[in-house]
Amino acid sequence: MNAVPIRKNTLFTVPLYCIAAGLICFYLVVYGVARFAVVTLPDGSLASDKGRVLFIYGLLMAAALAIGRRLFRRMTRKEIAVSASIMAAFQLITILLEAILSPTDSLALTFFYLSMPGEWAAFIPLLLYRLTGGELFSAVIGSFSPFLFVLFGKKRP
Repeated sequence: MNAVPIRKNTLFTVPLYCIAAGLICFYLVVYGVARFAVVTLPDGSLASDKGRVLFIYGLLMAAALAIGRRLFRRMTRKEIAVSASIMAAFQLITILLEAILSPTDSLALTFFYLSMPGEWAAFIPLLLYRLTGGELFSAVIGSFSPFLFVLFGKKRP
């Protein structure tokens, strides 16, 4: 069995895609589709409907996966897995540091920006949090979402 080398130019493909997709999804939610999740309560106050928020994030994740499917189809599954590992490790480190440090003020803003690459897959932690109530658990499981792209890679080089 011959080991197929991983092309070095594919190492940061998944992280770069996650950064781009995360930024696009963030701005789509903030400046576009979030208004569809806002409901007026009987007392006249505004709130977000959790079901609608989950639906919006589900649509964004489906779109990001559909685009990723086209982008990653030329890479092998092994290349995608290694590249996704870089992104997942970054997200895990960010989540764990945030949990340990409990940041406030500018450090909290820094962690907010560092978490943006995972915004495209926010559906997973949101759904898990809704089902389990475990914030850290949901975030950690959500950090492995870049591995979904492995499904779109070539089985053989």
